[in-house]
Amino acid sequence: MGRISDDWLNELMSKVNMEQIVGEYCTLVNRGGRYWACCPFHNEKTPSFTINTEKKFYKCFGCGKGGTLINFIMDIENLSFRDACVFLAEKVGMRKPDLEPGDDVNKRKREKLIQINKDAARFFYMSLFEKENRQGLEYFIRKRKLSKDTIDKFKLGFADAGWDSTIKYLESKGHKKEDILAAGLCKKKDDRYYDVFRNRPVMPIVDKLNNVIGFGGRALSPEDIPKYLNTAETLVFNKRKNLYNLNHVRTIKDLDYIIL
Repeated sequence: MGRISDDWLNELMSKVNMEQIVGEYCTLVNRGGRYWACCPFHNEKTPSFTINTEKKFYKCFGCGKGGTLINFIMDIENLSFRDACVFLAEKVGMRKPDLEPGDDVNKRKREKLIQINKDAARFFYMSLFEKENRQGLEYFIRKRKLSKDTIDKFKLGFADAGWDSTIKYLESKGHKKEDILAAGLCKKKDDRYYDVFRNRPVMPIVDKLNNVIGFGGRALSPEDIPKYLNTAETLVFNKRKNLYNLNHVRTIKDLDYIIL
């Protein structure tokens, strides 16, 4: 990947609303024409953090942190420069930098698959609380001792025993079978489509930008094979390039180590 062009960066900065974006991380108060807040990077009782909405610049007079809005996103989301640019570009519906020939097509395909996965995750989560799927909720709460807060945080769900329940739900959301197939959520045999995940507790696999890119499912019965089932590799899911829970871990400040 080459250097991000100045023209692209200028276009990005002209479209982002700094007050709105920074306001997602701290409470901004307008004082004398400038916005102030308690710094999101260190503990303080008196606001010493301020932003310049015109120049898209921030500064904390307490801890000394400062820079552009891109620097702010790099620091608060623990992202690289390029990923921070992509993060902001997605906020304003702008194309990603350095598109190669044909990437526009791939970008639309990726966005479609991510939306399908997002809808599927919602369906699995809702299904977990249906009476006929109580074995899934019991698995998480009784066998794995997970709290409702943990279930909500990780958006854990359940794929019911139907052969095409997920397909039917996704079709009701306007998705086509061939796209559901490309997302790895169904398989095709002859002219018949059927769900990949059936009668399994399911957990979404999320990338560092909080996009649902795949799923992992666990068998409830020893007769169900395989015991663990993951989404096959797709345009958006590459298990060698993604690490489960990284979207949560990367936001933890002053993290000395992690256990894999």
